[in-house]
Amino acid sequence: MILRNTLLFCIFCVYLFLVSFCLIKIIRYNNSLNTFHFITNEQFLYTKTNLITSILSSLEMKNNFLQENFSSLLKEVKKISWIKNIQIQKEWPKTIKIRIVEYIPIALWNNTFCIDKDGNLFQMPNQYLNQIPKIFGPFGKEREILKNFFSFENTIKSINLSINTIIVNIENSYILKTKENLIIKIGKINHIDRIHRLVIAFPVILKYSQKNRKNIKYIDLRYKNGLAVKFE
Repeated sequence: MILRNTLLFCIFCVYLFLVSFCLIKIIRYNNSLNTFHFITNEQFLYTKTNLITSILSSLEMKNNFLQENFSSLLKEVKKISWIKNIQIQKEWPKTIKIRIVEYIPIALWNNTFCIDKDGNLFQMPNQYLNQIPKIFGPFGKEREILKNFFSFENTIKSINLSINTIIVNIENSYILKTKENLIIKIGKINHIDRIHRLVIAFPVILKYSQKNRKNIKYIDLRYKNGLAVKFE
């Protein structure tokens, strides 16, 4: 009986030794790597990989993968104005997957902010702003003006025009400047109806302009019926 108990005790001690040995190995392996391996999605347009890398290098990450919650990384990345959302996922042993969702600029708002399709305002580096339209209007009316922008743009593309600038004053009066250097004065009311009126009349206006070799300076739609055209 004593021999049996002694044997069981020895087996138990060996078992504890093996478990402890394995745990120590895991901990040593985990702490032997000084850096984490990061993988980012490649779908973003404006966030350069080296920007994320520079943020990572400036942070003091723990060596223990299980203890690292990456709150400091989330905090720093969220400071980038054009990043809408970021998700971080751990993968054993040392891989971190970072998924970034960006705001996509539709236009430049008051020469200060970018605006996305939902009316959110954010800032971006100047090198990304050269090719997008400009909108000038009262703060607080972003969504309303943006809705009209999409409607105007969708309508005038049928006559091969595209918006370069929209100017809206506090009285809700609209002026469009197209990429074809045409000024369109819409006025305060019936904006959509007036743009449709332009679409109907524009082929005749353009034909007259080409026939007489005159440039169209502006088209004024601020009339109950009809419109006025200034040539030069």
